[in-house]
Amino acid sequence: LSAMPATATHNAGRVGMLVAVAVFESCGGRAAPPDESPATPVAEVAAGGNHVCAMLRNGELRCWGQNDVGQLGNGLTDELCTRDPRAPSCSLRPTAVVGIPDAVKVCAGGWHSCALRANGDVMCWGRNDWGQLGDGTAVNRAVPVRVGGLPANVVEVACGLAGGTCARTIDGDVWCWGESMLEPRDGKLPASHPLPQPVPAVRRAKQVAIGWDRACVVIDDGSVQCWGNSRTGCEHERPLTPEPTALPDLRNATSISSSAEVILRADGSILTGFTGCAIVDVIDKVRDAVHVSGSERSFCYLDRRGVGHCLDDGVNSWGSLGAGTHYGDVNRFSTLLFAPLAQITIGAGVACAIDTRGKLRCWGDNFSGAVGDGTTTDRDVPTVVRF
Repeated sequence: LSAMPATATHNAGRVGMLVAVAVFESCGGRAAPPDESPATPVAEVAAGGNHVCAMLRNGELRCWGQNDVGQLGNGLTDELCTRDPRAPSCSLRPTAVVGIPDAVKVCAGGWHSCALRANGDVMCWGRNDWGQLGDGTAVNRAVPVRVGGLPANVVEVACGLAGGTCARTIDGDVWCWGESMLEPRDGKLPASHPLPQPVPAVRRAKQVAIGWDRACVVIDDGSVQCWGNSRTGCEHERPLTPEPTALPDLRNATSISSSAEVILRADGSILTGFTGCAIVDVIDKVRDAVHVSGSERSFCYLDRRGVGHCLDDGVNSWGSLGAGTHYGDVNRFSTLLFAPLAQITIGAGVACAIDTRGKLRCWGDNFSGAVGDGTTTDRDVPTVVRF
């Protein structure tokens, strides 16, 4: 795991543990009344460490929040953002990413972001200490740079919460760069690769996800392979094998959360607790999930009707439940009523959801402006992002 900068302590220990409740608009969980379609419809959203990036339906990108290492991609950067989010280079509202008018995918990591363009190029920007931008250097970039050495048929890009990035091709091959999770660590810092490297033994992958210190792929036969280190679910941390290793007795997975901690199965059920120990827990009562985001301790999912549901480990700091409450006033299992949702995403301290009209709402920790409403006030209910 790469060392976190001192400025990241505001979110230390909370990455992957934020619960997203995507559909509350007022205390008590009452649904908000219908409103007009958004002027700037969003197709996809990705929540990272202290920043969020959204892909609009026209292919343009907008990012907002912390910008101390250029993770917004707007050509500006300033360490002052970590202390004063109203500094000129920071952004409390969405700002345009430079030079990408035709994105088809977007991801946000701890301190970097990437996008896949319509021509197949993968572009990355932000922190680059491990080479996670894939441009052959370790220089931070405030504007997107093209990842070198990838094949021409990339269809997915995944940003790690630490210093790694991966891409998947249409043929199911996987390439990764930055902080390596393939070499045994033996108590030492991991190796880094500033240019993409093929992941051995992975074939026919249909999804790739990369979290803090491990990566996983879902294979087209429904199996899941993971590599890297286990941080939770084990009595003691221990490395996985340096090669991708299949989780035992699993043949019906359809997807995995971007944190590489929660598995969605073909029957609509959800599995957690598999982080390197081959421990698999079935979440009771979940039988109709079609999309999942979050960590093994707290996550949200969409059912087949587009309704959001959330499980929580009992923590509701910074209004992370989105239900108009704070700290401990939570339900462990919530059914959420709102217009049909298309996506939920959960980052270090902020969560966001897109409804089927393309309207984007975010909530949670707003110290860095990651809610996108132009303020630094924490929001305990979903708040419309001000484009």
